[in-house]
Amino acid sequence: MSRLLTRLPALLTVALTTSLLAQVPAAPTRSLNRPLPTWTQAEREFGFSRWDSIFPARVVKRGTRVHPLPDGAPIRAFLADGSAAQKLDEYAAAYQLAGLVVLQEGKI
Repeated sequence: MSRLLTRLPALLTVALTTSLLAQVPAAPTRSLNRPLPTWTQAEREFGFSRWDSIFPARVVKRGTRVHPLPDGAPIRAFLADGSAAQKLDEYAAAYQLAGLVVLQEGKI
């Protein structure tokens, strides 16, 4: 009996995990293999984290001459007091934007 009691937490964890996984819907990766503008917000949130399983990808090895991209000047409109800063913040919040990189004239 004591042996069963020592294993009970592990057995309950396995049973609970199996039960919860059974409730998770199957990944809709096939249905996402279509143009991005047709994705819903929920599909974007799901799809971006699983990009490689939806769209074929391959590793591209770096060249022999690698150099860093220098930092560019800040874009005035997107500074904290700039005219577009609030719009960018609203856009990032609305679309749960994870990041934004601007590459202009070879500078980040």
